[in-house]
Amino acid sequence: MSRSAHRQTQTSACLLAVTLGAAVLALPAASHALSPATHAERTPCAGEGKTLRSHDAARPTQIEFINHGKEIKTIYWLNYEGRRVYYTRLQPGDSYIQKTYVSHPWVVTSDDLGTCETAVLPVRTPSITILN
Repeated sequence: MSRSAHRQTQTSACLLAVTLGAAVLALPAASHALSPATHAERTPCAGEGKTLRSHDAARPTQIEFINHGKEIKTIYWLNYEGRRVYYTRLQPGDSYIQKTYVSHPWVVTSDDLGTCETAVLPVRTPSITILN
């Protein structure tokens, strides 16, 4: 692929992601070219246990949680009944990659009371969620 064709492909991908409202970061890929990384979709915690729950497991994906904050973060999967299932705790500066499905929401807490800080919905492509 020529440099101009490669650059055009990168530009088109970035424009598509921006058009769809996704945040884009440039990260090195295996081929040493730059490729976009998509942020997972965040949603209000209010739906937890009500409308926010896992559905079918038809579309696999993965999500990376990155703790850029100063507090420990706890990651929970919301099961098919909308109940939390503990997965991991992230120390400040740590990250965690989870294989999941597009229709499976995740909840992040940052205190011992388990107060929901954010709910995250994975997207079709591997994505990241930066926690502050």
